[in-house]
Amino acid sequence: MRSRSQAPQGKSGPDTSSGSGVALAFRLGAEFVSGVLVGSLIGYGIDYFLAISPWGLIVFTLVGFGAGVLNMLRAAEGRSRGGGKAL
Repeated sequence: MRSRSQAPQGKSGPDTSSGSGVALAFRLGAEFVSGVLVGSLIGYGIDYFLAISPWGLIVFTLVGFGAGVLNMLRAAEGRSRGGGKAL
């Protein structure tokens, strides 16, 4: 008979439950959205101070888009290697 203080033995591999997948999806979405927002805000600030509207916003929104995609790829790659940790 097993005592209550002993934990049940199970798999020791990576967590593949659906909760883990949902957490990863939220993280990837947040990585992308934050990249685009930061790029857009920087572009807006450049437009405001240098009076070159709308070019700063356009360029830095695209740079933010690229940064968001790159961050998503890094996070997904770190997750797929089994480490679960990315930058």
